[in-house]
This record gives sequence, structure tokens and C-alpha cells, in this order.
Amino acid sequence: MTNHTADPASGASKPINEALREMITVARALQSVYEEETQILKSTDGKAFLAFQERKSEAARAYQAAISTLILRKEEVKTADPALREELRATQSHFSKVIQVNLEQLNRMRKCTDRLGQTIRNAAIRAAQEKSTFSYGDNGRLNTSSNSLRVSTGVSETA
Repeated sequence: MTNHTADPASGASKPINEALREMITVARALQSVYEEETQILKSTDGKAFLAFQERKSEAARAYQAAISTLILRKEEVKTADPALREELRATQSHFSKVIQVNLEQLNRMRKCTDRLGQTIRNAAIRAAQEKSTFSYGDNGRLNTSSNSLRVSTGVSETA
């Protein structure tokens, strides 16, 4: 048995052991990207984080293509070299741990961004309230009394 097919469109023309080696390489490359991104997040370098996203996207596309190929060849994977299958399992397990740390850092950054956005909104509302404010009554007329209720509007932002 040769353990390969001849469908180049699906990427399945390689022997299955070679496809597993490629998957391991691609997974480790994406893992490296996530580890680097995590370090950028820990350093709170927003510009570097944004600049890094294209590289992350490219690595993720390569990973998706490799995993899609293996999914299509799942029966062949069962006949692959057991040592390679175990190496792939170990690589995927370590990769999952790296992703978890990365997600924690992304969540920390999201919370910081949310707090910053709320601080900016609150400052803008206070600044607007310190100036003369206008409110409209139930009949649609402009209330000019100093006892009028102030009305503020909020903007929902997601970073």
C-alpha cells in the first residue's frame, strides 16, 4: 500500500507520512506566531500588535489548509507512522496550551481597551455637561430652564 492519492487539488497527492510532517511543521510555525504575539501583548505594544496581524493571518491560513487536507485523509492518517501520529498529537496538545495563554493575554488587552474607552466616554460626557446643555421636553420644545434634565447619548465601541 502506497498511502497516498493523486488528487493535487486537495493537497492529498503527498504520501500520508509527508503530509503529517508538513502538518507538524505548520502547527509549530503557527504556535511560534502565537507565542510571539503573546509576548507583544505582554509588552502592551499596540502598534506592534496591529502590525503583527497579517503574519498571524498568513500562518493561520497555512494551518487551516494543512488541517483540512488531513481531515479529508483521516482514514489514511490511521495507517501513518505511529511515531508521527504521536508527534502530531503532542504538537497539537502543546499548541492548545500556547493558544490558551494567548487568549488570556488577548482578553486582558480587551479589558484594558474597554476601560480606556469608558474613561474617554465619561470624560466626554463630563466635559459636555460642564458646558451649557440643552434638553427637549415631552412636547419636543427646547427646555431652557436650569432645572432641565441633562440628556447624554452613548456610543457602543468594540476594539
